[in-house]
Amino acid sequence: MKIDISRFWRQRRRKDCRGLLMMILRRIRSLRCGERRLPGLKRKRGVRSSIEALLKRVSQGKHLGTINPLVDIYNSISLSYALPVGGEDIDKFEGNIRLTLADGTEPFITLGSNESEPPKEGEVVYKDDAGAICRCWNWRESVRTMLTEEASNVFLCIECVDPERKEILAEAIHTLKDMAVGELGGTAEAAFLDRDHKEVVID
Repeated sequence: MKIDISRFWRQRRRKDCRGLLMMILRRIRSLRCGERRLPGLKRKRGVRSSIEALLKRVSQGKHLGTINPLVDIYNSISLSYALPVGGEDIDKFEGNIRLTLADGTEPFITLGSNESEPPKEGEVVYKDDAGAICRCWNWRESVRTMLTEEASNVFLCIECVDPERKEILAEAIHTLKDMAVGELGGTAEAAFLDRDHKEVVID
């Protein structure tokens, strides 16, 4: 299986967008999809990044609750480093994963819904051959590929587009890797995708 972000970069260049995203993590408020619009990208109004949603709950004194051990681990990493973290079940993927702009026809059913809610055309999504996996970067994931306690092969993703936080991103990735393996067993590999490294193959 291959994870590919090259199409996203080609699409962004065609739309003459400067930079991957408007300093997503320099300030948490800039993580809100829709609060600041970027040329060529469409967003669902009112969308919040996963890390902003977590921080909002914590700041309000609300209990995050337990989902499952792996999700709890990556939520703790997300809060520790103020970086969006997500995860999916590799065995539920169909074909390769792409970070790309939606064409607006991708099937997408989220947890708690029985109806497909396709992304808007031009919305940033992770997708495979069967449809969207995650909408608006990592705002909301598909129930089809979400992590459960039965998952044995998983894909974890940490997003950071602030070049000044590259070292923090690297630390977060390795901390997540070590914590997941240390607490749950198994093996893990880390890879970095960016403008110059657009894909990685997972055996």
